[in-house]
Amino acid sequence: MALQFLRRLATAPLLADGGLLLALRSELNHELTHQSRQEAIVPSNFTLEYNAPRSQDVLLRRRDASSHDEVVVSALPGPLRYYGEEAPSQEVRMKVCVKKPAFGPVVRFDCCVFDRSVNVGGTSSDFDVRGAWYHSSVNELGIGGKYLGPEYSTLDPKLQQAFKEYLVSRGITTELTDFLLKHLHNKEQGQYVNWLQTLEAAFAKDS
Repeated sequence: MALQFLRRLATAPLLADGGLLLALRSELNHELTHQSRQEAIVPSNFTLEYNAPRSQDVLLRRRDASSHDEVVVSALPGPLRYYGEEAPSQEVRMKVCVKKPAFGPVVRFDCCVFDRSVNVGGTSSDFDVRGAWYHSSVNELGIGGKYLGPEYSTLDPKLQQAFKEYLVSRGITTELTDFLLKHLHNKEQGQYVNWLQTLEAAFAKDS
């Protein structure tokens, strides 16, 4: 990962280019040798609609069979979580929009997905809801200046739990959050390797 690369670069021998080319090749070799990717399978009830190779984010969509609600999920890598001496675990920032049929209102949820195996010894993920916003229509998304709801942390804990259970009932399950963690990690690792290869090729021309 990039953090380990910067540490190795700081201890690289001082050559004509400061040891940068040597460090780049060493880091690239390390990544190619130690790459281990778990296959990320899109949940069967979602469709992956956007997954551009150079973009960090993804977009998934589903339609709830019972309520006919349309559920749209967008996600991108978030900050690292540190647990003492353990290797850092990366969060995922997830937005969930639930739109009622036809031209109905939209409820948007800001969430944080995390790997709970780090601190509970399991193998799956979980998510926290950080915000819930009401929009009378899709056209209101992104428009500021209107009261959309209270500070989420001030809500009654029972209401917060009810919001989370509502999202689970709309398909925001462990299957989806596991996919997001694995897929975005794989995607970011691939982009990192491409970045290293691009820099290595650029500096190799000058050597």
